[in-house]
Amino acid sequence: MRSWFLWILLLLLAGCQPFPSQKTAPYASYVPTERGAVVANPMTVSGGDPYVVWETVVDVIRLYFDRIENEYPCQRNGEVITEGLLKTYPQIGATLLEPWRRDTVNMEERRESTVQTMRRIASVRVRHVGNGYTIDVRVEKELEDLAKPSMAQLPSATFRLDTQLPPVDDPIAVQGYHRGWIPQGRDTALEQEILCQLQMRLGK
Repeated sequence: MRSWFLWILLLLLAGCQPFPSQKTAPYASYVPTERGAVVANPMTVSGGDPYVVWETVVDVIRLYFDRIENEYPCQRNGEVITEGLLKTYPQIGATLLEPWRRDTVNMEERRESTVQTMRRIASVRVRHVGNGYTIDVRVEKELEDLAKPSMAQLPSATFRLDTQLPPVDDPIAVQGYHRGWIPQGRDTALEQEILCQLQMRLGK
């Protein structure tokens, strides 16, 4: 009995570690930010080397999102610095049982993601302006739309009338991942968290 208790205790300690995994933050280290701080969005930062600015943006995004779908970095072409654009894959929001994940910033967002399935998509736009850069961060939040609860089952005595198969255009083709999700607007709390991390690394 005691051995089972020790095994359960070890699993809980291993699963509830307060630091991010290597997959979540392979480069940048998380720096605690001041809660309640408001940063302009888009934010203007100083910097000369577009490579340094862009790699900082990518490292900060990896603190909150595991996978990046599209990445077009800022590049210097003679006297012109091209615009950078980054977009992440949709990521299911962290729940109360996942304290090491940072994509849900406050307790209200975590409670919401615990009782229902939420996901977020981040996009960052970096433009060279004068002697600095403007960074525009946008995080969209979506709610899963199900026809019925995922674990609901009809009684065996119930006769179903909807026996017709739904039409499928091409079952082999890749289906759009936005189908079945309801837009919930922007997650301004996470946007501010990302901007604060960028501000501390790149300065005002």
